[in-house]
Amino acid sequence: SAPLHTNAFTITPKPSSSTLMILRSSSSSTENQKLPILCDESIMSPKEHGTSSSPVMKNLKWNCDYETADRISNFNRHYAEHAGYWSTTTYLQEVDKENPTKYYDAVTGNHLFTAPVGRSMEDYLVESGKHGWPSFR
Repeated sequence: SAPLHTNAFTITPKPSSSTLMILRSSSSSTENQKLPILCDESIMSPKEHGTSSSPVMKNLKWNCDYETADRISNFNRHYAEHAGYWSTTTYLQEVDKENPTKYYDAVTGNHLFTAPVGRSMEDYLVESGKHGWPSFR
């Protein structure tokens, strides 16, 4: 089995919450799971909406483009958005720079990441800039 990697940096608000959502993943939550999650190719088989049962949520956070987010999350087998796309959104202006932010799956609403943890916001943003998208580790 090949490792399953999340491949879309899709940002949207979690319903009924002021926290944020980012990324499309097939896992329900990464908090208590051993990573990477291994699976076979059937995980990417056609479903009701591309490779997912549902589109990404509407009203995307940080002025992210819905069509781009849905294409990356649900109709994408290779690659993600272009490097640096995240910096063209309002993310850098709006993200909490004093406290870690929780990030959620843009389709399911499941918690995926909290960042930054174990490093400063400045270090997180510098590394993210070098990678071309938010660096969760």
